[in-house]
Amino acid sequence: MKLDEQKKTSKNVLPRIIAGVAVVIIIVYLIFNTVRLITSPADTFVVENGILDSAETVDAVVIRDEQVLQGKNYMNGMEKVITEGKRAAKGEAVFRYYVNGEDTIKKEIEELDKIEEPMEYLNRELSLLGLENHCIHTGPIIRKEEEYSEMDYIERRKIFNKMVTFMRQSGVKYKAFHIEKKHIEDIVEATGKLSKQISVFIREHYDFLLSFDLVKIYYDNGQVELNKILSTLFNAFLPRVEFRKVKPSDYRLFQVADMICTFELLKLKIQNHSFSKSEQIFFGSVNDLKRNYLKIVKRQDIDH
Repeated sequence: MKLDEQKKTSKNVLPRIIAGVAVVIIIVYLIFNTVRLITSPADTFVVENGILDSAETVDAVVIRDEQVLQGKNYMNGMEKVITEGKRAAKGEAVFRYYVNGEDTIKKEIEELDKIEEPMEYLNRELSLLGLENHCIHTGPIIRKEEEYSEMDYIERRKIFNKMVTFMRQSGVKYKAFHIEKKHIEDIVEATGKLSKQISVFIREHYDFLLSFDLVKIYYDNGQVELNKILSTLFNAFLPRVEFRKVKPSDYRLFQVADMICTFELLKLKIQNHSFSKSEQIFFGSVNDLKRNYLKIVKRQDIDH
């Protein structure tokens, strides 16, 4: 009887021992983690509404797949649009291709831009006068000839003054050459005198003319000998010259040149006291011509 009671007692003690050991282990674990939390607390973030993010800064090397472009003309090349290190959006140009003579092209565009507005004004004013796409010929306007023969003084002066305004606003510069035929015996002497004047002009303005990659000379083939002189001299002095045969009706600046030649002729007439009756009617007195027109034209002279 006693032996059975001892076996029963030993069976009840073993689970108690195991439970006691487990409780001790749990207590030790809790004490250990509590101490660690106190000695090394974790970072705490209070977030009401947002995203928790963690970032690290590292050094890296970016390798780009690039191809160098080269034009066939080795005077061409590439020019930076965005400097190295700057950000660029996808598809945005970072380089641009440029060509030799680009600066000259830009100059030509700038010069064209200067006369675009005055030209639009002139064409608009002529259209209001019923002269759309009209080619202005200065001499006949003064003398009341050709298509101006049926126009009165006021109408002709309006057309004339519109052209003077265009000449002034366009900012053109000119140089006039002239010889007096009555002091010249033949074409050879005339050619020699004109050639000398033009060659002196080219030498005096050589640096200016040389600053252009290309010098264009427009002519209407009116005076064959003059065309030969211009071709010979300009091709001899300058590296690149281009001649273009044109119709005065196609170029407003050619019509300006015609007006300037008319004014230069009027100055010679004043010097020689040979002012015509039609010129007196159109301009009034010589002083009126000088004050209202020749003074303006003088400012356009390249040597003024």
